[in-house]
Amino acid sequence: NKQNNSPIMNKLPPARTILKEEYARAKQSFRAFLPYVVPMALFLIVLMGLSGLMETDQKSVLSYYVVVEVLFILYSLYVTVVLPRLAFGILNGHQPGREALHHKLLWTIVLYLGLGVVMLAVLGVSALFFLFPAVILGTLYFAATFELVIEGKGVHESLASSVRMIAGRKWNTFATLFLCVLGVVVPLYIVYGVAFMIFRGILGDGPAMMWLLSVVYGLLFLLITPWLQMVYVRVYKELRA
Repeated sequence: NKQNNSPIMNKLPPARTILKEEYARAKQSFRAFLPYVVPMALFLIVLMGLSGLMETDQKSVLSYYVVVEVLFILYSLYVTVVLPRLAFGILNGHQPGREALHHKLLWTIVLYLGLGVVMLAVLGVSALFFLFPAVILGTLYFAATFELVIEGKGVHESLASSVRMIAGRKWNTFATLFLCVLGVVVPLYIVYGVAFMIFRGILGDGPAMMWLLSVVYGLLFLLITPWLQMVYVRVYKELRA
């Protein structure tokens, strides 16, 4: 009989445990996230507010919307690198300094864009020709972003490393991520839906309602982003263990 020398891959902790523990950690470290999350929330508020104005005055608002959208995309690339590094440091018991958060920042953003193109191409071809369920490929590639951003690996190495650490427990990883995201996002949309019905009942459709809804969404985004970031990084760390 041949011996099986493949490493034993433990199951991830239950989603409920991850959500509970990372909620407490995100709450304790909330101030550390604020300098990076507040601008994102403000961008979202302005974009949603401007989209409401475009329904009545598209010509004069469109140029402002495009400028804000471009700035939002650029800033999103920045926080895509910084937030996982910050969350990973907090998860390991320390808050990284500015130098650590910005280490090789521009080059990491370039690599991240390259990673995104490769993943999009693979997932697109897979979905188009039904070669492999895109949701499974997405799960296998989950850790690639963190390998690139946190560990400083290249595009190919990040993808290969992610597949290696997840392949033996892809269904466990998928279920854990699905339940974790569900546990964070569902309350957000419940609150947003209630706010939508209240504001629409009072103000009706129009720019005023959109601005109020945008503020509600921005505040919800501000509150859940640190929690969701901690959850993602926790899953990544458990996969590496």
